[in-house]
Amino acid sequence: MKKYVFIAPSLSNGGAERVASIFANDLAKKGKEVFFIIHFYTKESYFLNENVKMICLSDLYEDDYRKKISFPFLLKLLFKLRKEILKIKPDYIIPFLWTTCIRTNISLFFTSYKNKIIHTVRNNPEIFPKNRFIRLYRDFLINHSKLTIVQNKAQANYFNNKSNIKVIFCKRLLK
Repeated sequence: MKKYVFIAPSLSNGGAERVASIFANDLAKKGKEVFFIIHFYTKESYFLNENVKMICLSDLYEDDYRKKISFPFLLKLLFKLRKEILKIKPDYIIPFLWTTCIRTNISLFFTSYKNKIIHTVRNNPEIFPKNRFIRLYRDFLINHSKLTIVQNKAQANYFNNKSNIKVIFCKRLLK
């Protein structure tokens, strides 16, 4: 059976988190083995099917998580993310949001699992992330990825390597 790992900062009320939870729930309903890794808990979260196994890297709620943010703390989370992915041995790794895509890629340096990452773009890639260096790194990852999912043609047109870009409109996911 194929194993899917979704990764997002949380399951809070953002659009990316909503789409990721819908996608994960749909795969779980189809009998796939699905894991959802988050960085922190929130008071209100999107629903996950009982068959989706959720893992929280920090075991903290958002306010406490944000107070702990530091380079050593983030490094610790990267190693925890790596450990969880290596333990799960997924066929597909689907991080949502640019920060999560970059963190996932870094955590999987020197593993074969880097090739299993399906990147996602949820914001305007021309302006997010705002830091130019990080944007260039994100672009490099996407242009060299096996597959990247975007939500519209304008996002797809931004990237140089069109052969690895798949446009999936949100409405299609909701059906």
